[in-house]
Amino acid sequence: MTFSLLVKEEKDELISFLERCFPGRWVSEAIKYFEMNGDGREFVILKKKGRIIGFCRINDSNSPSIAQNVYWSPLFKHETGGIGPLGIDEDEQKQGYGLAIVQAAMAYLEK
Repeated sequence: MTFSLLVKEEKDELISFLERCFPGRWVSEAIKYFEMNGDGREFVILKKKGRIIGFCRINDSNSPSIAQNVYWSPLFKHETGGIGPLGIDEDEQKQGYGLAIVQAAMAYLEK
């Protein structure tokens, strides 16, 4: 199992994962993100045996758009970040991966 920030070359794999596991809004938001020249750094992904089984969105002041998890950031003088949404493949749930990906997302945001 590995956690990483998505790289642009994994875009299609992420979109396929979202279409399969979370059809609807998250798919369209991800497509729009890439249309706005997102490079992938806002998606923490969890891979198992080389296949994406989970994701967690993160945002900071360098993100290509202001997302709902950081709308409030102008209220603070220091750098802020946001986490969410997140999702784990239904077949992989109940194994602690959700908490683990949030912890990974926090670590990436702190960097």
